[in-house]
Amino acid sequence: GEGATKRGRKNIAVLNFASGRNPGGGFQNGAQAQEESLARSSGLFPCLLTQEDTFYIPHRNSQSPFYSSSVIFSPRVPFFKKDDGSLLDTPVYASVLTSAAVNAGVVRKRNGNKMDAKIMEENKKRMMLALKVAALKGQEVLILGAFGCGVFKNSPDEIAKTWMTCLANPMFEGRFQRVCFAVCDTTKDRRVLRAFDWAMDRNKTKSRWPQHRRTGFPVVHV
Repeated sequence: GEGATKRGRKNIAVLNFASGRNPGGGFQNGAQAQEESLARSSGLFPCLLTQEDTFYIPHRNSQSPFYSSSVIFSPRVPFFKKDDGSLLDTPVYASVLTSAAVNAGVVRKRNGNKMDAKIMEENKKRMMLALKVAALKGQEVLILGAFGCGVFKNSPDEIAKTWMTCLANPMFEGRFQRVCFAVCDTTKDRRVLRAFDWAMDRNKTKSRWPQHRRTGFPVVHV
């Protein structure tokens, strides 16, 4: 993320893989995941606190593991820490799109696999909405990733393929200058990275920056 923000002064948006019920997830209790990393390194947490009534309280009250397709857009959030926790010399700014994926683990625990199609249908809705909001807000560079593939246990293969399908939608043609997938994979078999490698056709090219054949803009794996 830090490197991407230094490539000129572009409008950059980061997708926050959010808890549906707690702003910043569990970062105040030492939890370690993508949202918590963003919350610890930036001014995102106070931005999310302003959305308690519209985003978090409804999710807490519903108790549904599907959550909603709502997206929070937080413009120009200051990021002031590096990955190691040390302070940056100068803050960098990126807008943040906050969205909660379906908690697929809970859905499957309650219903088995019969809801798998519904899970991906709902995830695709919020992935498309995040892209639409980014386009509407004039964001030029997007930092996406393995949305909901951690504690929510969504399928990396399905999420990676769905991102490629969404980005190939004609409505996004010419809207973004670059899309980056920042994938941190702690699995022993590297199945998350392999899913994105496959989806992005990285096995078919030696280029570090593959151009997806259908999107019309660079889709980058970092």
